Amino acid sequence: MRSVTSLAVPTVAPRLRIRPQPRWVYATAPDAAIVDRIEAELRLPHTIARLIAARGHALPDDARRFLRPRLEQLHQPDRLAGVEVAAERLARACRVGETVLVHGDYDVDGMCSTALLTRVLRAHGARVVPFIPHRVSDGYDLTDAGVRAAIEARATVVVTCDCGTSALRPVSDLCAAGIDVIISDHHLPGRSHGLPSCLAVLNPNLPDSTYPDADRGLAAVGVAYKLALAVTRVLGGNENAVLRLLDLVALATIADIAPLRGENRVLARYGLRMLAESTLPGLRALVRATGLDAKPLTAGRVGFILAPRLNAVGRLAHALRGVELLTTDDEHEANTIARELEELNRRRQDIDRATLVDARRQIDALDLDSTYGIVLHAEGWHPGVIGIVASRVVEDTARPAVLVAVEGGVGKGSGRSIPAFDLHAALSECDAAGLFQRFGGHRAAAGVTLDAAKLPAFAERFNDVARARGSRPTISFPSCASISSCRSTRRTRSWSRCCGTSSRSASATPRPCSRRAV
Repeated sequence: MRSVTSLAVPTVAPRLRIRPQPRWVYATAPDAAIVDRIEAELRLPHTIARLIAARGHALPDDARRFLRPRLEQLHQPDRLAGVEVAAERLARACRVGETVLVHGDYDVDGMCSTALLTRVLRAHGARVVPFIPHRVSDGYDLTDAGVRAAIEARATVVVTCDCGTSALRPVSDLCAAGIDVIISDHHLPGRSHGLPSCLAVLNPNLPDSTYPDADRGLAAVGVAYKLALAVTRVLGGNENAVLRLLDLVALATIADIAPLRGENRVLARYGLRMLAESTLPGLRALVRATGLDAKPLTAGRVGFILAPRLNAVGRLAHALRGVELLTTDDEHEANTIARELEELNRRRQDIDRATLVDARRQIDALDLDSTYGIVLHAEGWHPGVIGIVASRVVEDTARPAVLVAVEGGVGKGSGRSIPAFDLHAALSECDAAGLFQRFGGHRAAAGVTLDAAKLPAFAERFNDVARARGSRPTISFPSCASISSCRSTRRTRSWSRCCGTSSRSASATPRPCSRRAV
């Protein structure tokens, strides 16, 4: 089998032979009366008031919350269904020193969620065993590997982070072994599989969830934070100790491309401040290793510089090493792991480039006029990097794309999407046709496992679904009409407030862009 890592790595991957032409898409101009009211009540420059209104903040109070996020704007943990039962059970485990296995995922959101709950539960007296599945040998989600780990650790409670909503059989196996299971997740459940039967399922995206609609975009770390706070309150502990972990929350929220609005905007704003002065040796070491210790920590720098280092360990090695970085209190160990992550990230970049070359060759062989959804596959692709390359394919083609790494007759795929296309819903239709062993994810990103023999059928079905759902082959650069018509925009304090928690990596709240008038 050909290995990607053995290929000559090009300095720059060749561009596609055919690439869709970019076009600008302008927002509808906001109502002038709404703009005037926001401008008057908040005392904002007219340009900023128009930008805020164009982003859907029609009321001055909404605009004020957007510009001035406060911790008081966060919902109480008990708004999350099941959190009280889960907190009581974990508090009991802490009081008597039970063994709790915290089962995370191998991306930044999963690692940070695992580290947060590990730190909080240990501080309250529980014996905590953090566990992350190996991306290649164990696969995504709570699987048999997690069940074995819990039984071997003699855990009495298992808490999942960033996974578990679709793991019906493994959860059943844990419960049959006498282990209480708490699911802490944010992924959409499978449409036809139901929910695990366990002590509690904490997920703002469940079909019957009563969590406020505007804030269902919480990353998994946001759910873990709510649970940690609830446990601390049951035990009468110091809530400020949980608050000081908002640096982990911000890192994971930004890395997971969660929409930076509502609660996420509050968590990111305060967490970024704490990240700059983190009390965690691992985060300090990571910031130093990336050369960001003398620079402001913006959402862009977190998303494009810090997060890839942590993700690299989950892609090429074992994500548990990332959890060790985030939970250690030893400066020397933290520095050692941070250097390891730097080297892994350099290796990951080389593999990315080689895989992208292969992917672009396959794309050039496609008829893009009749291809609405793209499925690419190859033996030798590293399953840890195909998600990154899938994002590049989406940028290149303006189409949803799934890349599949094939080994031993099994394909493990990672998909990314365009804003107007619900990838999870599309893959649900493919799953209904019996194409997958399993799949999971959300609107913008998802993963699949399937028999390699079914790849042609999957490619055909995915393209049909994308065509039926109106996937449009056009790259768009959204801009607000209120700003696009301005010949100049001064960088006022209000502009900084509007953009301060935004970046190219910020879903739903990207940094405003303007097209110069000519």
